[in-house]
Amino acid sequence: MLQKRMLFILFILVIPFSMISILGGFSEAYFGSQENSVVNNIEQQSTDFIVQDVDSGSSSHLKDFRGKVVVLDLFATWCAPCKVAIPYLREIYTEYSNNDVQIISIDIDFSESQSLVSQFRKDEGMDWIVSLDSDGSINSAYGTDTIPTFYIIDQQGEIRWSDTGFSVEETWSEMDNRIKNLVDNYSGNNQGSTTTSRVFIIIAEVIAGITGVIGVVYFTNRIRSTLAIKKCMNCKLDARSKCSKCGAFICSNCSVNGCPKCGSRQFVRL
Repeated sequence: MLQKRMLFILFILVIPFSMISILGGFSEAYFGSQENSVVNNIEQQSTDFIVQDVDSGSSSHLKDFRGKVVVLDLFATWCAPCKVAIPYLREIYTEYSNNDVQIISIDIDFSESQSLVSQFRKDEGMDWIVSLDSDGSINSAYGTDTIPTFYIIDQQGEIRWSDTGFSVEETWSEMDNRIKNLVDNYSGNNQGSTTTSRVFIIIAEVIAGITGVIGVVYFTNRIRSTLAIKKCMNCKLDARSKCSKCGAFICSNCSVNGCPKCGSRQFVRL
């Protein structure tokens, strides 16, 4: 009786854990985890371009800044809201010191001269990359007719947010929150290994689920075998005991003279 109870308890315990493992693995594989859910307005690959600093003359591709959050600021020297945004861009620059965030300000008014943009940069204390879109190619690629226009590009080069105009209450608050979110949740060079680890976890969960199902089937068969009515080896009536020596099933009447198979008089009640 104790053996039957133990098997029944194991049977009850295995079912929920097996279902949790299976459903957990497949839900992760097909629907993704909450940590990786996309909450931003945009998710599209950014267009690469070459930016040349107006003072140093050094050139960089946008893709050179993979691994950092890029704040792309499209402005003009005559734009009043653009000037209002500069202290807040400087706050980002100071907070992250170019380790996690790269600011790129590009004057998209190609009628302005490089010397004018350079002087504007010095006057406004723009210590990050400042460039002039002299041929209009960058503005064409990012398709903006309004300034300032801001883009936040994540560490994998995807545009995650964009806005035009600037206000402290709306634009700055949203920009600041999104930058912090991207920086805080970025796993750096471990991004690939994290994904690989997640795949192995899913596989392990599925294997655990399958193992659980096999366990359920096994224990079910054991329970069925244990609970099945046994027949006496001698008269084929329902057995009520089992020989403790040879394991033969014996009914009450046939056990009076001992086990018909081995002669033992020691029986275990079923």
